[in-house]
Amino acid sequence: MILLNPPLEARDGHTLRVLAICRISSTDAAKQDVRSLDDQENLIRNWVASHWEGPADMKVIAGRGSGERLDRQESRDAEDALETRQYDLVISEDLGRIFRRMQAFEFCEIAEDYDTRVIALNDHVDTGAEGWRISAFFASMRHEMYNADTANRIRRTHNNRFRQGGVVQFVIFGYEKPLGAKNDIELRKADGAEAIYDRWFSMLEEGASFAEVADWLNAENVPVGKYCRGTRWTGEMVSRTSRDPLLKGQRVRNRVVTKRVNSTGRRRSVRQEPEGWIIRECPHLQMIDPNRFDRVGRMLKKRNAKNSRKRSGSSDPRAHVPRKRTLWPGQHLKCGVCGRTLGHFGTKERPTLMCSGADEYRCWNSVCLNAKVAGEKLSEAIMAAVSGLPEFDTELLARVEAQADEAFTERGAALATAQRAADSARRRVDNLAEAVAASGCSAVLLDHLRTAEDRCREMTAEVSRLERLGAERTPAPSIERVRAAAMNSVAGLAIESQEFGRVMHDLAPEITVYPVRGVDGGRIHFRAVVRLDASCFAENLDEMPSAQDALRIELEVDLFDPPKPMAVLNQAVAMLCADGAKMKQREAAAALGTSQPAVQRALKLHRLMQELGLGSPWRQVLTPPEDDSKLRRYRHPRYRFEPLEGFPRMLSGGAPSPPS
Repeated sequence: MILLNPPLEARDGHTLRVLAICRISSTDAAKQDVRSLDDQENLIRNWVASHWEGPADMKVIAGRGSGERLDRQESRDAEDALETRQYDLVISEDLGRIFRRMQAFEFCEIAEDYDTRVIALNDHVDTGAEGWRISAFFASMRHEMYNADTANRIRRTHNNRFRQGGVVQFVIFGYEKPLGAKNDIELRKADGAEAIYDRWFSMLEEGASFAEVADWLNAENVPVGKYCRGTRWTGEMVSRTSRDPLLKGQRVRNRVVTKRVNSTGRRRSVRQEPEGWIIRECPHLQMIDPNRFDRVGRMLKKRNAKNSRKRSGSSDPRAHVPRKRTLWPGQHLKCGVCGRTLGHFGTKERPTLMCSGADEYRCWNSVCLNAKVAGEKLSEAIMAAVSGLPEFDTELLARVEAQADEAFTERGAALATAQRAADSARRRVDNLAEAVAASGCSAVLLDHLRTAEDRCREMTAEVSRLERLGAERTPAPSIERVRAAAMNSVAGLAIESQEFGRVMHDLAPEITVYPVRGVDGGRIHFRAVVRLDASCFAENLDEMPSAQDALRIELEVDLFDPPKPMAVLNQAVAMLCADGAKMKQREAAAALGTSQPAVQRALKLHRLMQELGLGSPWRQVLTPPEDDSKLRRYRHPRYRFEPLEGFPRMLSGGAPSPPS
């Protein structure tokens, strides 16, 4: 046995608990041999066996991914293992297997805080020895520099090969890449592709949109590119292809480069200025005359300028903003027709929500919703419902108290059982450890010891969980506290803020909107069905399901201001249609603060409701009405109604509209 200075030590005095970290850079088995992970593990096991004569329990964290990445699951697992203070030694082939960043040095310092020794074999780093920080610092810096040097070398090689016609990966529609082709000289134009592109650009010059060109291509059964994942042309595909300089006989490289996000180690793509581009002329691949290609590009840019983001100088207002970080209620509302979410499709001045399924021609519900009005009405209704939560009645309170008593009794019994199991597991660990020390490193005994230690940790964690619940019975939740907590969570928050949106997602986990229309026709509006869950502001409700159910309610919210006849319908009917009513329509209109025609329409609507046997002036729209001049997206040849599972849904109240 080879002795270290200082020697290895076990916390419990007999079993050395080792955390081995192995990693390979590539997730692609074709680029890097996965057997390297086994080689690293065998190296570490042999080293431990030659430097420790007692029993050793080793946990191996093996992963595949870039050492620059700080958010790898293996990294989080290693840090979590350190925090348990159960490991005596963390060992790896070199610090680059942990992180190929300066964070490897920080990892060593964190391990020192938890009294865990770190050894990197090839870097000659041992945090148990004096002066380890200097060697760890320079080793981490060396791995960081190797990253930059390797990236520059790869970039230089690829750029040089590109200038010579290499780095031919994927080609767009109209080009053929023979099997095994390595140079752009071997690429050729497909038969008939030049005529298709000529008609393509002629349509754009005549004012056709990208979607219209895509429809023409699909109608003519023009296949998409060989390397395209889709099978049909879309407007986005036509847009990308129309701007590809390969059509004018130019291959361009380095238009987009990657930049490291230091906080995570991930890479993001950034556009590079034209000075950094590499352009290679390929006249044999020219489909469109270069002058014509540039002219059409300028025309498209000018024509679509009105739809681009409004920039402040040269800055992009959406730069560095995640795409999913949208303003509430965007991407929260769900379409009751197809089940897809409603997203923002308007401008900043007029924010509009529309079903994303309608945008993809898979849902007929293309009704637009004013995002600002919807947000205000939903937030008012949700907070009003929370503030109006009724106190538990006597029967419900008794049921909740009984459930709390039962849970408390079961918790006490479960705690006693868990404590006995934990004590038994600790005794078994001690007995097995003595057996291992007496008989040597028996593989069978070591397996039993590891199993017993896992069981001991499991039961200890269960005891801690039950003890955290408290030794006292959980009281029934106070409705007043729930109301106060909900109100405080949104106090001072603007509806446009991300924090407000997160609170609304917790309070209303599901909001489904349904198209509704007046029984006498007119515009289509949205009615929302909100599943409210105020139990998120109460504690330990898992033990009291009755209280949990009582804090979950469903409410309907109209996301529009009703027309005047419908707004005064009930009052007008009460004034003019009640037995013995002698008030005139003009007098009723003055009393209601509206016009006489509005009262007349309200009475006409009342008579129509009586004829149809309806109790509400609104009914759900189940099919696109033929008389709505704005609802025409479903008439497009691309339209295919494809609702998600469980849709369309029916509103609980009101009669559905008859099929058109």
